[in-house]
Amino acid sequence: MNNKLIAFPRAASLSIILLLAATCVHAGEHRDRDRAERREARIEQRVEQRMEQRRQEEQAQQEHKAGPAAAETQAEPAKKAGRMTPEERRALRRQINEAGQDIYQRKN
Repeated sequence: MNNKLIAFPRAASLSIILLLAATCVHAGEHRDRDRAERREARIEQRVEQRMEQRRQEEQAQQEHKAGPAAAETQAEPAKKAGRMTPEERRALRRQINEAGQDIYQRKN
C-alpha cells in the first residue's frame, strides 16, 4: 500500500510536468505562426509598394515618350476654353483693383 501512495504523487507530478511542457510547445507554435503571418504581411506590403512604383515609372515613361505633342494636344482645348472676352478681362481687372484697395488702404 505504501508503494501505491508514493506512486500516485509521482504520477500526478509527471502528468503536470507533461501538461506544462505541452502547453509551452503549443504557445511556441502559436508565437511562431504569428511571427510568420507578420512577416508575410510585410512582404506583401513591399511587393505592393514595388508594383505601384513600377506603375508610376511606366506611366512617366509613356508620358515622356508621348512628348510635347501630346501635351499641346491636351492644352489646345484649355486655351480655347480659357480665353476671356474683353468684357471678362475688364471685370477681372475691376475686381483685382477693388481687392487691392481693400488690402492696401491709403493712409491719410
